Amino acid sequence: MKKNLINAVIFISLIAVVVLGGIAGHYNLWQNADLETVQQRFSENFPKTKNVKINTSPISGLYEVVSSTNLYYTDSSAKLLFVGGIYDPSTQRDITIDRKRALGILPQEGNKEGHISTEGRPTLPTSVPVDALSKIAPYSITLHDAGPDAPVIYEIFDPQCGWCNRLYSESKSAGLNATIRALLIPNISDKGMIQDVFCSEDQIKTIEDFAKRSYTISGVRTDCDTSGLQKIYDFYDEYFTSMPKDPNTNIRRMGTPILYDGLTGTLISEGYLDQSSLKQAMKNLHNNK
Repeated sequence: MKKNLINAVIFISLIAVVVLGGIAGHYNLWQNADLETVQQRFSENFPKTKNVKINTSPISGLYEVVSSTNLYYTDSSAKLLFVGGIYDPSTQRDITIDRKRALGILPQEGNKEGHISTEGRPTLPTSVPVDALSKIAPYSITLHDAGPDAPVIYEIFDPQCGWCNRLYSESKSAGLNATIRALLIPNISDKGMIQDVFCSEDQIKTIEDFAKRSYTISGVRTDCDTSGLQKIYDFYDEYFTSMPKDPNTNIRRMGTPILYDGLTGTLISEGYLDQSSLKQAMKNLHNNK
């Protein structure tokens, strides 16, 4: 699917959320509030997210949430995060990408310099060592279990990533004949949020709640050993050397989802694949092994 169409769909989905929320009376998306109030509410609702600035956006009732590495949106209650692009059909421009360039999150158009966003970033490794994946497998979260004989997909995964959540939901409903193991990384989420998900008492329930945009942590274990999570970060640091490090976390930042084959270590996809495309990619990979 072309990028413009994807952004248009995201935009339409965003409007649908706004309209449905307004009808239900649950959210106040169309009610403008002063920036200071929204900033305060955001800090209260996302206390672990630091150095974020709230700005107005092109859509009334929505606000930019700007960090050093990303741009997303919230409403006046600052309880929800909208991740995606705003597309202007009249100019055929992605307003969000243009805004990221203006903020310095993305390089200027035509600049090939690597950066943290998906667009124009350095090339991912086409494969990673299988034994390296095996070593961090115990610290992954099994999103979908297709049984002991099924192929394994390792997914670089952020629980607040919309495309990650869509892949998770589709794999579950479609009965994908592959086991998916998530390797957590702070891409949209901050480092504290990733640690809370990793340490949650019920990781899958937490991820399901995130997929429903409720962002509820299902209890955080106080005795949680985070050394496994650090081993995942060390794996990124060793094998994804072309990816830039986030200055706030010192962790290599990659767009999500990214899929690697557990049998060969081969890159399957840089980004979301629908179920038919994912099944075909896996079939081709294993037929050619």
